[in-house]
Amino acid sequence: MHIGEQIKAELKKQERSIAWLARQINCDGCKLIDITIPESVTNIGEFVFWACGSLASVSVPNGVKSIQDGTFEECSNLTCITISDSITDIGKFAFLGCVKLHLSAIPDGVINIGEEAFYNCVGLTSIIIPCSVTKIGNMAFYGCTNLTKATILNNIVDIEKYAFTNCYNLILMTVSKEVKKIIERNRDVIFHNNNSRCPEIREIIS
Repeated sequence: MHIGEQIKAELKKQERSIAWLARQINCDGCKLIDITIPESVTNIGEFVFWACGSLASVSVPNGVKSIQDGTFEECSNLTCITISDSITDIGKFAFLGCVKLHLSAIPDGVINIGEEAFYNCVGLTSIIIPCSVTKIGNMAFYGCTNLTKATILNNIVDIEKYAFTNCYNLILMTVSKEVKKIIERNRDVIFHNNNSRCPEIREIIS
């Protein structure tokens, strides 16, 4: 059995989660600042960099297919991340609490943006979500209070509850005709509690 599977089996026996383990061995006291992940790496595990408080810059190479659950959660000084177009999935809590993160576009190729993936990422001011994305998870951009503009292109089939809740300054969303229909059907739950104000929804003219 792979060592990772052994760890998971032991955690299950103890009724504990991978998140719990990450919190016990987190790198909050380490001095990682800049990381370039080697080209040979194809998988970055769950919660690997959880609470690396000094981490400021990360480069994720081609070949990595997903940013897994909680990989960079609570990296409070993470400002810059370079993500290749090989990424297809951004997992749950992947960047939760990365309050200094600057990211203007989700990479082409991403299909799923997981639950609470960018929760409380107050450094985000605008975001472009490409045609490849089909799902934006529950509370994916919850609490991104400085987000003012979002562009969502074609192929989205599901925007889950509270995806843009507590984005108080979101004033404009530019979307395709199909996405506009989804938003209009679910406006109250997608933007729930945004000071009772929903952004202007502007349709892309192709």
